[in-house]
Amino acid sequence: MDLDNLSQHERELLASAVSYAKGVAELSGKLPTQENFRLFLKCRSTSAERIHRAIKDNKLVTFLEKPKGETLKEENIIEKDIWKVSLPKTRIHTLPQLLEYFQVDMEVWEVKRFIVNKWEMGYIAGSKSDTVKTPACESPSTPGREHTEKQYDAAHHDLYQVKAELVRKATSSVEHYAKENARLLSRLKKIDLQLASERKAVKYLAANHAGYDDLKADIKAFVEVLGDFSINPTHEAPAHAQFMPPVSGDHT
Repeated sequence: MDLDNLSQHERELLASAVSYAKGVAELSGKLPTQENFRLFLKCRSTSAERIHRAIKDNKLVTFLEKPKGETLKEENIIEKDIWKVSLPKTRIHTLPQLLEYFQVDMEVWEVKRFIVNKWEMGYIAGSKSDTVKTPACESPSTPGREHTEKQYDAAHHDLYQVKAELVRKATSSVEHYAKENARLLSRLKKIDLQLASERKAVKYLAANHAGYDDLKADIKAFVEVLGDFSINPTHEAPAHAQFMPPVSGDHT
């Protein structure tokens, strides 16, 4: 279905429907059903069906169908001095809660990055059934009929995906302290050498005006060596004409 075919009211509900569908797709790997949309958006079944079709046809939500039995799992990986932790669907949404959940020792680790994603998860909070009797027609052969109508109460709760990356503090152990100290000393040594060479160059340039004093001294010495040296000019006789003019001298 083209988005232009949606009514004004359905287009207003579309943004909320897409946000809701992304959260459901991330958890379950598929789009919510038409009934889920109706309960979450609190709209008519016709509108829910059209919104569901518009999201699916225009690929407004991308998702991957997960194999049966595969679920999102928490991540808890330590590689050398990096510790990565994550919870895919949880009520935990603050950094202190996450650190407490994984029992992080803040004397050893420090937080480098912390990310929180939030979405609303809709669900059916309750339902009730009403028996409705259809009025009978005037003809006695068509009596009224009874049927049951169900009404559902929709609700939602907030879910979060939290991630954190921690790095080991340099002073957490003697080994790490020694390695970090050696690295810093090496950097300081390189900086000292660089500064020493820069100071020497600046001092040299300032002492002789960027080398121009040395150049002037070299020119002066060169002139003194030459003294009054000169080269005698040699006069050459003009060459004779190699061909005769096409006319005589007295030609007018």
